[in-house]
Amino acid sequence: MPLHHVHGLIAGALSALATGSSIHCCESFSPQAFDAALHGFSPTWLSTKVLYAKPTVREQAAYCAAQREQA
Repeated sequence: MPLHHVHGLIAGALSALATGSSIHCCESFSPQAFDAALHGFSPTWLSTKVLYAKPTVREQAAYCAAQREQA
């Protein structure tokens, strides 16, 4: 859910901040940038667009991760 939606704001952002977490927001989706963020920030929890993304977005992210592992 986007941050302007109540679920994205309350469940995705404020609850994470209230427990001492940090948040990394991307301007737009790019499979390469998403993969780099996963490995650069080493998150322990993912929310918003990752979990609620359309199957093609998840597929692109998985493909990019597989390409990195093969290299």
